[in-house]
Amino acid sequence: MTDLQALAKREWIERVLGVPLGATADGTHAGGGPGADEAEDADFATRWKAAMAAWQSGIETVDGQIEQLGRHLGGSDDERLRGIAEKGLNAITGNHKVKVMAALLGVTQASPTDLPARAAKAEGLVLEFQDHLLRDARVAACDSNPFGINVAVCATLVPLLGRLETLLASVAG
Repeated sequence: MTDLQALAKREWIERVLGVPLGATADGTHAGGGPGADEAEDADFATRWKAAMAAWQSGIETVDGQIEQLGRHLGGSDDERLRGIAEKGLNAITGNHKVKVMAALLGVTQASPTDLPARAAKAEGLVLEFQDHLLRDARVAACDSNPFGINVAVCATLVPLLGRLETLLASVAG
């Protein structure tokens, strides 16, 4: 197998499967060759842009679902359900969503020098948000609501957070 074929296979694995293959023992990127660092930076940027687009789409989907559930609860004859709608169902994400969104924007805007530190910070927040979604009873209640309103907070956001976390871990310092 030629070096070019090996590099093409490595790039396919990283791009399609999202599995970073990392550096070799001599510090060059697996697949080696001049410009490997620049290729890796460009590959991260491409994968990050795609992951962020998917994240934004997922957030918009979940926000719409939560809004629909809120409208249903707000129209209820049950005072407790109206109270839940008035308090805002978006509170089910805790303060995690806002913090994660700010940290992700920071990664998007980071210089190459700042990227590892910003990625490490964002990675921690992403993991906390993911944990919150998987453990919070309010999230589970919305996802399994008995009102026939399709809400899929965990099924939508947890895999997207996992994708972001994988990318962040690949560049975190």
